[in-house]
Amino acid sequence: MKKVLFFVVVVIFVFSVSAGFSFQTELVRVGGDKMDKVLVLVDKNIFPDIQSELDTYLDSLEKEWSYECWKVEAREEIEEIRELRRFIIQRHSESGIKGVFFIDGGNLPLVHEGGFHVPIATETYWMDIDPQQWEMWEYDGKIWISEKKVNDVFLEVFVSRIRGTVEDIRKYLRKVVEYRNERDELEEDGLFYCQEEGEVSEDLELLNSLAQDGVETVECSSCDKECFLNVLKKTRKWVDLSKAGGVDGGNGHILPSGEEVSVEEIKNIAPGGRFYFLWGGNSINYDVPDYVGSAYLFSGNGVGIFGGVELGGTCNLKFARPRLYHVLRKGFPIGVAQQNYTRALMYLEQGYIVPAYSYLMAGDPTIIGFSRPPAVRTLLTSWVYQGKMNLKAEVENTTGNPMKVKVYLLVRIPCHPACGVLTFFFNGKEWTTEPVPVPIELSPGEKKVLKQSVSINDLQIDYDSLDIWEFGIAVLNPFIEAVLDWDILYICPFDEIP
Repeated sequence: MKKVLFFVVVVIFVFSVSAGFSFQTELVRVGGDKMDKVLVLVDKNIFPDIQSELDTYLDSLEKEWSYECWKVEAREEIEEIRELRRFIIQRHSESGIKGVFFIDGGNLPLVHEGGFHVPIATETYWMDIDPQQWEMWEYDGKIWISEKKVNDVFLEVFVSRIRGTVEDIRKYLRKVVEYRNERDELEEDGLFYCQEEGEVSEDLELLNSLAQDGVETVECSSCDKECFLNVLKKTRKWVDLSKAGGVDGGNGHILPSGEEVSVEEIKNIAPGGRFYFLWGGNSINYDVPDYVGSAYLFSGNGVGIFGGVELGGTCNLKFARPRLYHVLRKGFPIGVAQQNYTRALMYLEQGYIVPAYSYLMAGDPTIIGFSRPPAVRTLLTSWVYQGKMNLKAEVENTTGNPMKVKVYLLVRIPCHPACGVLTFFFNGKEWTTEPVPVPIELSPGEKKVLKQSVSINDLQIDYDSLDIWEFGIAVLNPFIEAVLDWDILYICPFDEIP
């Protein structure tokens, strides 16, 4: 009876602007009673062929999320792309959606950023729900977007997609349902494909922070193609294959031995990992039918991949990449982690969003990777508005018991050498140099939010130059002063802040 009710109301929006304009949306189903809501947009052309798997997937999804599922038809033309973005903005405004999941049979539009030797499709355009239009043009059969100043962008929603054949998508949806059912029983283990035995790297340290049940390392310099394929068969939850490299165009790996591994060869051995880090090598290139990421997403156990074009750089390796792993480790959905990672890149790379264009995530953004969240978890976000740095701190009780906690919210600001680093605390009313905590009571499963703005004028300080600001939050047990959880957010201030 429950399913029947979901299908009672069918609403069709058809937008007709000019001859040949084909953009359409049709509501398929709504469900769930959770606070967080996701927008599932399904390629209309494949909907009849995947409907059975989609119904089962939505039944599974509503255990953890509220959702709206719509069929969408939109061509890769400027006006239809803008119409689709306006639709996402509308659903965010009217329904409060937190993210978007595209289920794409290859017919939904892509937008590109051309800063690299291979044009890369980006989801950043859909993540920004500011009504202001991005600069957009058509060239060489693709739609391109320009860079945009970061103070105009907050990335209010997370966005991910699966793009493949009908059979690929059927398999993937069935696999996600299975993963949700067995997630809490899986070990948090990992596999690291390294350059040499005993290698110590930041990537390995980050993987160790997630794979708390142990990481197996494989030395790639002595691992030929046969060895590599056997490694891929290993059943692990978290797998880092960044050192495998990628061929131009993104449709395979190239190993240190010089041997190439094709997507078809990877699919044939059904890789055993659940989540893959494939930094570099155009690993998520939707313009290539068999991009290397698809081999891990549509065969074997894989349900989520992080990848794109590797940019490197101090800000990425020191601040942004750790941000991704840190949010994953708190048990947030993988889409939320990718959203925070992209924000970190934006706010650190000279104030422009360009470096964040080509970091993508593929797979269902609502699934949770790390299944051992802290009893109280925190999440910091920040954005620039009207000359101020705005800070939002979420504090959530993940247990079934009521809790009382003490919250310290602080900002550390590097100044000129004469004054060093200044630290200010928010006491619930104002910023002060005194470390005064904010007491909070949380019922089971409850989330509370602290919001505060900060600017130089607020803090009444005088200095010549700014470096990276550090926002922090610490949640303590009020009885034994033990730290229950913490979060740190690094932000590079911009000229717009007075």
